Amino acid sequence: MVRYADASRRGTVRRQRLLGYRTALTMRDPKAWIVVHLAMAPLFYIAGGGAVLAGLAGGALVLLGITAAVPFVLGGAIVWLLLWTVLSGLPGAVAAGDYRGLGDQVTAEDSPR
Repeated sequence: MVRYADASRRGTVRRQRLLGYRTALTMRDPKAWIVVHLAMAPLFYIAGGGAVLAGLAGGALVLLGITAAVPFVLGGAIVWLLLWTVLSGLPGAVAAGDYRGLGDQVTAEDSPR
């Protein structure tokens, strides 16, 4: 997830059918895909960063012999990852709406009066 966040931030995340904000707009327009994922990148970092920290905490618990807590820590990591990934759709939706609105503005300005 951290790598996906980084690719989203850099504008190099590729359109695909498995991951990402897949709507008619983003699948049709490569620039919309980049703009939307750029808006989502901060929450992708939160999702991935929290999961990495939980994984490290789980590893530390194993080293300390506290293995009973590991499933709860790793389960929490999965919930964290899913929650922030779903929440990333909010700024994505706003960015898609803004992008779509910008296109409507340009079309209105270009049309003859």
